[in-house]
Amino acid sequence: QANLDDISLGSWETPVVTQSLPYHIEFGTSTTLTIHGDNFINSPEVHIGNVPVNSRWVDEHTLEATLPANLPAAIYDIWVKNPGESEGVLGGGLAIGKQVYLPLIAR
Repeated sequence: QANLDDISLGSWETPVVTQSLPYHIEFGTSTTLTIHGDNFINSPEVHIGNVPVNSRWVDEHTLEATLPANLPAAIYDIWVKNPGESEGVLGGGLAIGKQVYLPLIAR
């Protein structure tokens, strides 16, 4: 019997983003985001949505990204691209501001 996980199905150079802390930040706040996962190679590029942010490699499982205070309120995907063009994403990995959901009224 063989057990497979997300990492064994891809190349060891492909980053796997699993979590960001904090998940929710207030609008207009500059903060440091800690990104957890696997296969992070030194000097990766980090994008919050389409916005590149300054990042620091801590180890193969941890990155730190500095978020600017001017990011609009939204739910963002977190993209990590290792040197060599391999990239991974955590869909909906960061929420900025408060989200409001209006009720649906249909006839």
